Amino acid sequence: MSHGKPWGKTISQLESDIGQLFTRDARGVTPTELAHEIYPHVLACLGEYDRIRRIAELRTSRESGLLRVALEAGAAITLPVGLLQAFDGAHPSLQVASSVMAPDVIVDALLSDRVDAALACPRQMDGVTFRPVYTNPMTVVFRADAFAIRNELCVGRTQGGAMELRTEFLSGKTVFGISPANHVEQQLEPYLHHLGLDTHISFERSDIALTRDAVTSGLGGAIVENGSVRRVFDTPAYVHVPLRGRGAPVWEVGVLSATHKRASAGVVALSTFALDYVERALSEPDDGTKGTGRLAHTHDHQ
Repeated sequence: MSHGKPWGKTISQLESDIGQLFTRDARGVTPTELAHEIYPHVLACLGEYDRIRRIAELRTSRESGLLRVALEAGAAITLPVGLLQAFDGAHPSLQVASSVMAPDVIVDALLSDRVDAALACPRQMDGVTFRPVYTNPMTVVFRADAFAIRNELCVGRTQGGAMELRTEFLSGKTVFGISPANHVEQQLEPYLHHLGLDTHISFERSDIALTRDAVTSGLGGAIVENGSVRRVFDTPAYVHVPLRGRGAPVWEVGVLSATHKRASAGVVALSTFALDYVERALSEPDDGTKGTGRLAHTHDHQ
């Protein structure tokens, strides 16, 4: 090791401050007892330096206008098509980098600074902030001829011709849920219990692709957010049971960010833009039906 190199100068300076760290002879360099004693502390310092460098790199990326957005697969498809593209176009100074993530890794990605924000369902946990941008009531959809329907339970028909029934119709029926961990399911069970209904909640067919099959099979109903109800199930072939009243489940999607750091201007801009974009999309129907708006057409069950 030559003292003419920067690293050699650093070692020399350190030895002049705290004492000899290495003995040097023709056979090479040997650590002293002092070197062995301070070695764990040096490792700790290097670890802190890595964290400091990571903070600096994150600040540089934020100052350069990079906004890293995670999309929760089951939630983002509920939002209007083109939201991120429109946001990117409206904010040319920001470079938006998006990636699709599974629900169980969204929060960890936020807390570990791998992403700046997420378009996702709400998380009731410490360390994250949720700003809702899309909220919609839920409806349970059944095949019209799957069960005998008492006239006193009917409250009318929808614009598409589907029969609307009172929630009492759910008594004794099976409702296929989205996922046991989904925020809708966490609202559904207390809601049904409060109404005194002996409804069975099943996740046997909770996969999105199986929703239509679960309904058309006549085995039960599927819980669906109202935007999808109007698009997919608003025909005389189905009956709708809207979930209304206190504690009724709602489908929410919003912007998640970590609370341990101040929201950047990009995250704040995304939240504001997304809320405005969704409101405009829902108020400008693309199929002649009020309120459906330019929502994604890639799913049947969310």
